[in-house]
Amino acid sequence: MYSAIILNNLTLAKNCREKFSRCISLFSIKYEIFKLIFKFGSFDIDDLILNTLGGILGYLPIKLCQLYINSKRKHLKNNVFSR
Repeated sequence: MYSAIILNNLTLAKNCREKFSRCISLFSIKYEIFKLIFKFGSFDIDDLILNTLGGILGYLPIKLCQLYINSKRKHLKNNVFSR
C-alpha cells in the first residue's frame, strides 16, 4: 500500500493503469532482489504477486477519494457560480 501512495504522482495521465502496474511490479521485484542480495528473508515468487496486487488494491481507495473530492469541488464551483 505504501508503494501505491509513493507512486500516486506517476499516474497523472488518463491512461496510466499499465504504467502504474509496471511501476508497482518493478518496485516489488527490486524489493525481492534486495532481500536476495542482502540475505534479508527469502526470495519468493508469491511475494512478488501479492506485493503487486497489494499495490494495485492500495491505489484504488486513493483514486476513489480523489474522484470524490474532485466531484465535490465541481459541485461547489457550480453552486457558487449559479447564484
